[in-house]
Amino acid sequence: MVERLVIDRRPASAVRQPDRLVVFFHGFMTTPTAYRTVLGALADERTVVVAPRMYRPGPAALAGHPTATQEAAVGASIVDELRRSYSPAELWLAGHSRGGQVAWIVAGDTTPDGLIVVDPVDGGGPKSTRLNATAARARFGSRTLVIGAGGGGRCAPEPVNHNVFAAAAPLGATHVVVREMGHADLLDDRPRRLARLLCPGHDHPDLARLTVVELMRAFLDGALPPSATTPVAFDVR
Repeated sequence: MVERLVIDRRPASAVRQPDRLVVFFHGFMTTPTAYRTVLGALADERTVVVAPRMYRPGPAALAGHPTATQEAAVGASIVDELRRSYSPAELWLAGHSRGGQVAWIVAGDTTPDGLIVVDPVDGGGPKSTRLNATAARARFGSRTLVIGAGGGGRCAPEPVNHNVFAAAAPLGATHVVVREMGHADLLDDRPRRLARLLCPGHDHPDLARLTVVELMRAFLDGALPPSATTPVAFDVR
């Protein structure tokens, strides 16, 4: 069984299923625990968050094993299992970086109620700029939010960054760019410090992360906040 981080804030006396289940896929060479702040903010009395650990960071992952497609195949089986366990809750998928690519592929196989990808990165391998998940129009029609980091840089290069996901997204998808955000700014403190050695970010990463949380929660609830309510300016396209 794949190790999972489960955040369930429902009272112990709750007898019915949550209204919503969010399955989150972590980024390349990270783990679900690197996202505790974001995932904890998404969970509430109506929403349970599950983040599977898809592989252990190490030499094999750096060499491209598993591939994103292989990872997504495992992810789809996990989602099918969770969907049965939490039925009739709404099923949402989410992911960051390569986890956004994985969530995108899984969405094509599982047709969730909604999908949120944060600074997603496509490609066939750690250094590949060949489109993989977004080579064709999305195979799902789910409500979709694509959040891009204005400072994505070398960890989310232009040929495979959030823009290609927005271009391949279902009609009606929302594409938001958080201008003052680096690719690794979503992570918790220690993982973020390490990741920012490779993927430099902006001066106020906590504010960028808070902006992403607000956008994700607003989209889950059926709306996006006006720009005046967010702590860091963003563009909506």
